[in-house]
Amino acid sequence: MYLKPLQVEPLKLYRYKGVNTSFYNYILSPFHTRLVECLPLWLAPNLISTLSFAFSMAGFSMVAYYDPDFSLNKETHVAPVPQWVWLAVAFCVFTYYTLDGCDGIQARRTGTSSPLGELFDHGFDAWNGLLHVSTVIALFGMHEVQRVVNLPLGMDSGLLALILMYLLAGFFGPFALQENILGYFSVKDFLRLLIKFIPFTSFFGSCYTIYCCSKRGCKISKMKMFVPLISPIVAFIFLTAWAYFSPSNILQLHPRWFFLLTSVVACDISIDLIVNQMVDSTCPPIKMTVVACSLASIFALLPHEMNMEIVTLKFITSVLVLAHLHFVCSVGKQMSDVLGISIFRIPFNVRLQT
Repeated sequence: MYLKPLQVEPLKLYRYKGVNTSFYNYILSPFHTRLVECLPLWLAPNLISTLSFAFSMAGFSMVAYYDPDFSLNKETHVAPVPQWVWLAVAFCVFTYYTLDGCDGIQARRTGTSSPLGELFDHGFDAWNGLLHVSTVIALFGMHEVQRVVNLPLGMDSGLLALILMYLLAGFFGPFALQENILGYFSVKDFLRLLIKFIPFTSFFGSCYTIYCCSKRGCKISKMKMFVPLISPIVAFIFLTAWAYFSPSNILQLHPRWFFLLTSVVACDISIDLIVNQMVDSTCPPIKMTVVACSLASIFALLPHEMNMEIVTLKFITSVLVLAHLHFVCSVGKQMSDVLGISIFRIPFNVRLQT
């Protein structure tokens, strides 16, 4: 049981308060609202969230099937992914983005907004980081985007940029994205710039957000407000060290396993933060997930046979994925029981009230 008895009452009182200040919200929000009006009232918001993630997973799976080891290479003109696949991926990402904007509107429309819905929505968003990053790297080739641990993307501008890149790759081929624009830079060069600077801008942006919250008279002390940053910073340091100093160059041998490890750590930190916010609790300074991956990173960098590093990567990744799935499923079931709501179904009496 992950939720303690003292955390049940705050969970019942929790109400999500979020404001979307994105420029794209003024353009896409009316489109999402009109689209939701065409949906049946019996369609549960959590089902929409799950369906959106399924589309994202479909695009990722198609690319992974044709290019499991990121083998695209401009020099040898090897492009393992057919161009029609990139068009299909663009459609899948657009559908994911559209449905992801509809689930919250459907929840408010049917009066079924709940912390469980927020867990579904943001939980799937966290996992989409793995899918989008892996697909982007397949678009440019591993040899062009080396030493990448993670690539944070803005929800609106990032996904719209991805859709545009996939469309260009679908119509003109992936190598077109590596050609210089007006003789100065390429999309690949811009992506490299993002990889170098976005982690730092994200960190300082988070610090600034925490500082602004502390100025609004928050009851939590300033030091406690910075505690949630400890786990991602520690994980970033150890995983980056593993990627750069790997004895067997693990990113080249098993890139998808390493991306899965970084993603499950990031997702576990994010979802744990969301759950603690819902139950009005303080996050632990260091997540056990971060401790496990840090110890695995240290062990992998010790002198031993090359195969031992690969075994370590696959073992720790498998364990953390299973532990994360157990965590989210258990918390989701507990929330469903505590709040007295169904996960994928809207009760008939609620439909009649709407």
